[in-house]
Amino acid sequence: MQSIRDLSFSISDLKFATCSDDTTIKIWDFVRCQEEHSLSGHGWDVKTIDWHPEKALLVSGSKDNLVKLWDVKTGQDITTFHGHKNTVVSTKWNQNGYWLLTAGRDQVVKVYDIRTMKEMQIFKGHRREITCAIWHPFHEDMFTSGGYDGSILHWLVGHDQQQAEMTSAHESQVNALSWHPLGHVLCSGSQDFTTKFWCRNRIGDNLAEKDNTGTYAVGGEAAGVPGGGRNISKQFNGPSSASVLPGSRQPAVPPGVNSTAAIPGVGAAKALHDLTTSLPGM
Repeated sequence: MQSIRDLSFSISDLKFATCSDDTTIKIWDFVRCQEEHSLSGHGWDVKTIDWHPEKALLVSGSKDNLVKLWDVKTGQDITTFHGHKNTVVSTKWNQNGYWLLTAGRDQVVKVYDIRTMKEMQIFKGHRREITCAIWHPFHEDMFTSGGYDGSILHWLVGHDQQQAEMTSAHESQVNALSWHPLGHVLCSGSQDFTTKFWCRNRIGDNLAEKDNTGTYAVGGEAAGVPGGGRNISKQFNGPSSASVLPGSRQPAVPPGVNSTAAIPGVGAAKALHDLTTSLPGM
């Protein structure tokens, strides 16, 4: 028995796939709790898998530097991509069903178009190994990657350079990235024992913002990246009595209003008579 490294559900939720350090991929029937297929073809630990959003198609990435496509119904290896020179750590389907994102420890992210079975674009910008990568849930040409050095980069398909970069997002490697389903907040988890949440800059914020993580470059809307790169929340690594978010300004509290009613990053609650007098027609 070897460690299971990743798993992915089918679009119907009736089946799911797992990959393991024993070099195999297994397809399971979720309802009957039975193994259906065992896929063999990789020569080393299988690190990542992802089920196609529409078809019975599975992609896997391995320590043997290979990316493979599998027919889930037959268990056959359809094709193999030899684009990486080190361990493939992330494979993600775009919601359009055509683009495949792969990231490896060779500091390279690649996008393949499965309609032509060819490499579409290469992205280079990380200074250390890439540890994870994920597509944006709505903007199909946008994806985000995390690095071993704690950096988080935002990319757009069709552009060679990163659109935004947070070089000191974490103090250690970024292990996981996940977008909120609405696409306005990015969550990152790291080897530094913290979880952080990021959103676009607010109107009036400087492009260089300093918070508890240090100084980092922020692209935000100025770089055309939705959900840009401002740390909107203190990292969840223990209890804190701070009422103001890192990098945000202390909200002004009007006289007669309890300061505990101030919302971090938004402002203080208004007294009722102040609210009614500020509304047109009231």
